[in-house]
Amino acid sequence: VMKKILFLGVLLSFSLLIACGDDDDPDPVLNVTDEVELDGGVDEEIVNITSNISWTAESADTWCTVNPPSGTNDGKLTIKVEANPDMKDRSTTVTVKSATIERKITVKQNPASMEALLVGDWEITDQTHEEPAFDIVVGIIFELKEDKSAVAIIERQLTPELPNIDKLEGTWELEGMKVTFASKLMENDFGITLEIKEFGTNAFEGTMTTTQPGLLPADGLPVIVERVQEEEED
Repeated sequence: VMKKILFLGVLLSFSLLIACGDDDDPDPVLNVTDEVELDGGVDEEIVNITSNISWTAESADTWCTVNPPSGTNDGKLTIKVEANPDMKDRSTTVTVKSATIERKITVKQNPASMEALLVGDWEITDQTHEEPAFDIVVGIIFELKEDKSAVAIIERQLTPELPNIDKLEGTWELEGMKVTFASKLMENDFGITLEIKEFGTNAFEGTMTTTQPGLLPADGLPVIVERVQEEEED
């Protein structure tokens, strides 16, 4: 009888140890914020991950990246977005998950500003005035830099009174819907203004004026300007 009692006591103690061991094993935890909102340019935000397990993180779109792509327990996740190429907002999803839990972070990015979208190379591809002589401006390229410096590649003689102009270096600014290029021509101040009528990310229509008398119609020259696309390498 004593042996039976001793055996039952050992068995009961062993069962209690197992039960206590199960109680000490915590439930898996994985929590993240539901949403982040980022600016239209290159931007990033660090979010906290609260966890006691291993996890991975992945973005649904290539314009949004996450770092690190995986971790264990609590951590910080950097969500970074490329500059938005459009004047409308966009969104994507970052998924943070473990073997048994999945969380979603909605990433919202604001629209790009027109000023940011204007950075790049633009070419006058057409003019719509009835006078064909104004075709002289077709092919002029404006290189607009992020630091507000600019280059106008002209490579022609605009009028008989002017010398052949290769290029002009200067600055640019956007005020309202007017883009102004400012430079020097024959040691005198010289400016070209494009008043934008309809704007797209890769082309816009506008009216071109200049400080040089007689170069363009007094009320401006209607032009079409297109973004110069980078040539793909073979």
